[in-house]
Amino acid sequence: MEKSTSQSSLSDKVLDFMECSFKISYLLLAITTFNSFVFGKPVMSLLVAITFALGSILIVERIIHWKAYIGMPYLFLLLIFCISFGISTVLNMEFGVVENAKWFVWTSFQMLLLYVKKKDEKVEKYQWEFKLISKLIIYYSFFAAIVSVVLMFMRYSRILMFESNGQRIIQGFVWGRLWGVYTDPNYGAVIGVISIILSFYFLQKQSRKIKVIYIINIVVQFLYIVFSDSRTGKVTLLISVGFYLYTLLLKKESDMRKSKKRVIDLAVVFFVCVLLVIGMKAVRISYNNVVYPFMSKNFFAEKEVDSEEEIEDEKIGREEDIKADPSNRRFSIWKSGMEVLKTSPIFGTGYVTFVPYTEKKLPDTYVVKNDHGVFGSMHNGFLNVLVYQGVVGFVIFLVFTICAVVKVFRTIWKLDGEQYRVGVTMLACIAAVVCSMMFLLEGTYTNSIGCIVLWCYLGWLMRLVEIKNKDMI
Repeated sequence: MEKSTSQSSLSDKVLDFMECSFKISYLLLAITTFNSFVFGKPVMSLLVAITFALGSILIVERIIHWKAYIGMPYLFLLLIFCISFGISTVLNMEFGVVENAKWFVWTSFQMLLLYVKKKDEKVEKYQWEFKLISKLIIYYSFFAAIVSVVLMFMRYSRILMFESNGQRIIQGFVWGRLWGVYTDPNYGAVIGVISIILSFYFLQKQSRKIKVIYIINIVVQFLYIVFSDSRTGKVTLLISVGFYLYTLLLKKESDMRKSKKRVIDLAVVFFVCVLLVIGMKAVRISYNNVVYPFMSKNFFAEKEVDSEEEIEDEKIGREEDIKADPSNRRFSIWKSGMEVLKTSPIFGTGYVTFVPYTEKKLPDTYVVKNDHGVFGSMHNGFLNVLVYQGVVGFVIFLVFTICAVVKVFRTIWKLDGEQYRVGVTMLACIAAVVCSMMFLLEGTYTNSIGCIVLWCYLGWLMRLVEIKNKDMI
């Protein structure tokens, strides 16, 4: 009997190690996917192989021991969502199979591995994993933001083209925006927002020396968000930080039913958001009108500038683009996406097969015929699901989202102490990702830090509230 217990304990430790290794390797893969200096390098292929191997083993383990995972909230909805992905892939086989099959695997990894947790795992394990993954995100984003800002002040700018697929990679400061080390400044800004929220969480109960590091990180991430000129990042910052502050203030009240206290809390949040807006404006104006002219005169005087247009490109801002189209082409893309959906409303076009499908079925629609290039994404996570997997996939995803929101918001207020702080921190980070999904290919169909945050944190949060509900019975 003791031997059997010992073997079981060893097996659990091996499994825990593999799951943790999988999450870390997946996070590293997401980092390299959106880092312009390592994108396409051999290290990416290595991380893909490691993550795929670990994920495949864990999927098999979950199938064998399905009883230990079947209690995960709304697992059935995610299973049929993955099945609908497979059906969309099969129905659009004439436009390609392999790439869609690959993303079927990655989607399964996100929903069935990152999200799904064992029913008998302890809260302490969730909190330990949350802190590990969160600190890795902070450390990387801190390094990435510092390097990016340095590249900006060095006036580093570079545009690379991959001949194999025609993909363009931008580095440094280009077209009035700081890309830095990120392949897309919008994703970099959203990562910055998540890093800011996590830094606020780790600020508490730290020594003064460690607190300084987190404070510096908050400042550096704020600067990157401003210099990236990402409206997605700015909106995400205001919503998620405002929500995070409100939930923290709400729990501090001795009587949550007091409407007067809630109004005061909302006023505090509004005031902080106003300060953030003023701060973003101040940093931008200061750089464009003071810092940039000073540096041009004293450090880059020898650099020849051909036109006034080039001077404006080295300042922060895209006013002309925004004046011409406030949505930055998104309204046209969304309208075009609806046109494509009408041709395959039930199961959609498939993800990777969207472009070849559209080029054959609707060659004159905006996403494939415009003056900019081909758009393979709707720049809206929920609209992506609707177009790629049709009404069936969208309804499943929407029902899951609603169920998850209701379950979390019905219970999270009942958590106390450290569990509450962890819970609302994860929830604020999830809110940041969901907010970015309104404007980016995020949450699904991509291997990003945002996807890992969404599915990992949501899984931990679901288990946290589930355990709390059981304790209250």
